[in-house]
Amino acid sequence: MNFIKNNKILVTLIVITLIFMIALLIIIFSNLSFGDNNKYGNRLDNIEKYPITEEMILNIKTEISSFDKVEDIIYNLEGKLINFIIRIDDTLLEEDARNYGGRIIERLNDEVKNYYDIQVLIDSSNEESTIYPIIGYKHKTSSMLVWKQ
Repeated sequence: MNFIKNNKILVTLIVITLIFMIALLIIIFSNLSFGDNNKYGNRLDNIEKYPITEEMILNIKTEISSFDKVEDIIYNLEGKLINFIIRIDDTLLEEDARNYGGRIIERLNDEVKNYYDIQVLIDSSNEESTIYPIIGYKHKTSSMLVWKQ
């Protein structure tokens, strides 16, 4: 008790600091959601109404793989973003490569096109290529791919 009486200011500062630290911890832990590991939150609600079937993806892969100078095609779904990566021979004209992306869009039904964003990356195995990689992106509200190099 003598310590408290002799050091009132120090004890007061320690108590205020402890209260502040406890309040800060409460705020931090109340904003963290430990039970929900879904990184998308509620953004994927109703996604089951817009299924992307294996048949749809297989048809796209089969068609794109059949074109000249296509080496490989990879599909990946991340939340509401559909990714296609097409690896081609770098002698393919850029316009033809962009048409491959358009063919992918044509193969998807309207419900899928209006719900998901679609991204098409076209890359070549030649790292010295001046044309590739190019990327096409279609937002769910737009009707066509927009290309960037």
